[in-house]
Amino acid sequence: KKSTFNVYKEELLKETIEAIKKDLIAYSKTSAYKEKLMVEVEKAYDDLKENSDKDYILLVKEDDLNLFHDYQTEVMDDSNLGGFIFEDTDKTYQYDFTLKRKLENEKYQIGKKLYSLLEGGEINNDTNN
Repeated sequence: KKSTFNVYKEELLKETIEAIKKDLIAYSKTSAYKEKLMVEVEKAYDDLKENSDKDYILLVKEDDLNLFHDYQTEVMDDSNLGGFIFEDTDKTYQYDFTLKRKLENEKYQIGKKLYSLLEGGEINNDTNN
């Protein structure tokens, strides 16, 4: 029974992550997302330029290219869901601020909360637990 329950939990986590991906894709088409994206790109670029004199290429979704006229831009892979990447012009290093990366970074916490609910526990919103 325990093995079946573990398989069920894993499947439910996959379904939850897929649902979140769909929501992120929908969100990436909103004006609120585009406004936040422009602010985050500017902040990240300022932070990068503060510590480096390198030039960077901004990678964004094709739908977002028209938002950025002050940057050298390229289209990033759609699998990134949204967000942006700064890549040095030598293409040796990337600073990844994509929605896909953010979701991957939170996958453990999502699973932990989901499993806690399935096992009859409570969700603890403290990020240290």
